[in-house]
Amino acid sequence: MYGILRDYNEPLKTMISPKTKIDNLYLTGQNINLHGVLGVSVSAVITCSFLLGKDYLVEKILKANDAAV
Repeated sequence: MYGILRDYNEPLKTMISPKTKIDNLYLTGQNINLHGVLGVSVSAVITCSFLLGKDYLVEKILKANDAAV
């Protein structure tokens, strides 16, 4: 109901970076990338990739997925 107006034709124009100008302050939640529950999950992964590094995070997710199968 509340949040940033999104344009599905140009989603990158309304994306907010999780990293802020303030050191060690990162944002996550439904307004960073997408709305709703999926937006929260996706933005959490994006924020974690800023903190941990994309390659490390992808490796951990893939290993967890392999262990679950």
